Amino acid sequence: MNLRVKLSFLRDKRAQRTWLALVLAWVVIRTLVIRDVFGGYGVNPWVYFLIDLCSAIPYGILSGRAVVNFLDKNWVSFRINGFFALFFFYMPDMYVLSTAEEPPTSLLIGFLLSIVIFSGFAVYGFRRNIKRVAKKS
Repeated sequence: MNLRVKLSFLRDKRAQRTWLALVLAWVVIRTLVIRDVFGGYGVNPWVYFLIDLCSAIPYGILSGRAVVNFLDKNWVSFRINGFFALFFFYMPDMYVLSTAEEPPTSLLIGFLLSIVIFSGFAVYGFRRNIKRVAKKS
Protein backbone atom coordinates (compact mmCIF):
# COMPACT_ATOMS: atom_id res chain seq x y z
CA MET A 1 0.00 0.00 0.00
CA ASN A 2 1.22 3.45 -0.85
CA LEU A 3 1.37 5.57 2.32
CA ARG A 4 1.04 8.79 0.30
CA VAL A 5 -2.28 7.62 -1.15
CA LYS A 6 -3.61 6.44 2.21
CA LEU A 7 -2.79 9.72 3.94
CA SER A 8 -3.45 12.08 1.05
CA PHE A 9 -6.61 13.42 2.70
CA LEU A 10 -4.35 15.00 5.35
CA ARG A 11 -2.99 17.35 2.71
CA ASP A 12 -6.41 18.93 2.21
CA LYS A 13 -6.52 22.23 4.14
CA ARG A 14 -10.26 21.94 4.75
CA ALA A 15 -9.83 18.49 6.27
CA GLN A 16 -7.01 19.77 8.48
CA ARG A 17 -9.03 22.77 9.66
CA THR A 18 -12.12 20.64 10.25
CA TRP A 19 -10.12 18.11 12.27
CA LEU A 20 -8.49 20.89 14.31
CA ALA A 21 -11.86 22.56 14.97
CA LEU A 22 -13.40 19.26 16.06
CA VAL A 23 -10.47 18.48 18.35
CA LEU A 24 -10.62 21.92 19.95
CA ALA A 25 -14.39 21.80 20.37
CA TRP A 26 -14.19 18.35 21.96
CA VAL A 27 -11.41 19.47 24.32
CA VAL A 28 -13.40 22.54 25.39
CA ILE A 29 -16.59 20.54 25.94
CA ARG A 30 -14.78 17.90 27.99
CA THR A 31 -13.02 20.59 30.03
CA LEU A 32 -16.29 22.32 30.84
CA VAL A 33 -17.83 19.03 31.93
CA ILE A 34 -14.79 18.14 34.06
CA ARG A 35 -14.81 21.62 35.60
CA ASP A 36 -18.46 21.32 36.55
CA VAL A 37 -18.31 17.71 37.71
CA PHE A 38 -14.86 17.39 39.31
CA GLY A 39 -13.92 21.02 40.00
CA GLY A 40 -15.11 20.73 43.57
CA TYR A 41 -12.97 17.64 44.13
CA GLY A 42 -9.54 19.12 43.46
CA VAL A 43 -9.30 18.69 39.68
CA ASN A 44 -7.90 21.83 38.05
CA PRO A 45 -9.82 22.40 34.79
CA TRP A 46 -6.97 24.46 33.27
CA VAL A 47 -4.46 21.65 33.82
CA TYR A 48 -7.01 19.18 32.46
CA PHE A 49 -7.52 21.42 29.39
CA LEU A 50 -3.78 21.53 28.68
CA ILE A 51 -3.36 17.78 29.16
CA ASP A 52 -6.36 17.02 26.96
CA LEU A 53 -5.25 19.43 24.25
CA CYS A 54 -1.65 18.23 24.26
CA SER A 55 -2.66 14.57 24.18
CA ALA A 56 -5.32 14.85 21.45
CA ILE A 57 -2.89 15.56 18.64
CA PRO A 58 -0.45 12.70 19.34
CA TYR A 59 -3.42 10.38 19.85
CA GLY A 60 -4.81 11.29 16.43
CA ILE A 61 -1.46 10.81 14.72
CA LEU A 62 -0.53 7.58 16.50
CA SER A 63 -3.93 5.96 16.09
CA GLY A 64 -3.77 6.71 12.36
CA ARG A 65 -0.33 5.14 12.19
CA ALA A 66 -1.59 2.11 14.09
CA VAL A 67 -4.32 1.62 11.48
CA VAL A 68 -1.73 1.71 8.69
CA ASN A 69 0.58 -0.64 10.65
CA PHE A 70 -2.29 -3.08 11.17
CA LEU A 71 -3.12 -3.12 7.47
CA ASP A 72 0.54 -3.55 6.55
CA LYS A 73 0.79 -6.37 9.13
CA ASN A 74 3.70 -4.52 10.73
CA TRP A 75 2.98 -5.92 14.18
CA VAL A 76 5.94 -4.37 15.99
CA SER A 77 5.05 -0.85 14.85
CA PHE A 78 1.36 -1.58 15.43
CA ARG A 79 2.05 -2.50 19.06
CA ILE A 80 4.26 0.54 19.65
CA ASN A 81 1.91 3.04 17.99
CA GLY A 82 -1.12 1.35 19.54
CA PHE A 83 0.38 1.48 23.03
CA PHE A 84 1.23 5.17 22.79
CA ALA A 85 -2.13 5.96 21.17
CA LEU A 86 -3.84 4.32 24.15
CA PHE A 87 -1.57 6.19 26.55
CA PHE A 88 -2.48 9.56 25.01
CA PHE A 89 -6.15 8.60 24.76
CA TYR A 90 -6.35 7.88 28.50
CA MET A 91 -3.95 10.60 29.69
CA PRO A 92 -6.66 13.18 30.56
CA ASP A 93 -8.70 10.53 32.37
CA MET A 94 -5.64 9.40 34.32
CA TYR A 95 -5.16 13.01 35.45
CA VAL A 96 -8.74 13.18 36.74
CA LEU A 97 -8.51 9.84 38.51
CA SER A 98 -5.17 10.70 40.10
CA THR A 99 -6.09 14.19 41.35
CA ALA A 100 -9.75 13.89 42.34
CA GLU A 101 -10.00 14.12 46.12
CA GLU A 102 -12.61 11.77 47.57
CA PRO A 103 -15.31 11.98 44.90
CA PRO A 104 -18.58 10.20 45.68
CA THR A 105 -18.65 6.57 44.57
CA SER A 106 -21.54 7.23 42.20
CA LEU A 107 -19.56 10.00 40.49
CA LEU A 108 -16.52 7.78 40.17
CA ILE A 109 -18.61 4.92 38.73
CA GLY A 110 -20.25 7.31 36.27
CA PHE A 111 -16.85 8.63 35.18
CA LEU A 112 -15.47 5.12 34.72
CA LEU A 113 -18.59 4.19 32.74
CA SER A 114 -18.04 7.19 30.46
CA ILE A 115 -14.45 6.03 29.92
CA VAL A 116 -15.76 2.61 28.85
CA ILE A 117 -18.31 4.18 26.50
CA PHE A 118 -15.78 6.50 24.84
CA SER A 119 -13.31 3.62 24.60
CA GLY A 120 -16.00 1.77 22.66
CA PHE A 121 -16.36 4.73 20.29
CA ALA A 122 -12.58 4.76 19.80
CA VAL A 123 -12.49 1.03 19.00
CA TYR A 124 -15.39 1.47 16.59
CA GLY A 125 -13.59 4.37 14.87
CA PHE A 126 -10.37 2.37 14.67
CA ARG A 127 -12.16 -0.58 13.04
CA ARG A 128 -14.03 1.74 10.66
CA ASN A 129 -10.75 3.37 9.61
CA ILE A 130 -9.19 -0.01 8.95
CA LYS A 131 -12.12 -1.00 6.73
CA ARG A 132 -12.09 2.36 4.92
CA VAL A 133 -8.36 2.24 4.20
CA ALA A 134 -8.55 -1.44 3.19
CA LYS A 135 -11.25 -0.64 0.61
CA LYS A 136 -9.08 2.07 -1.00
CA SER A 137 -6.11 -0.22 -1.47
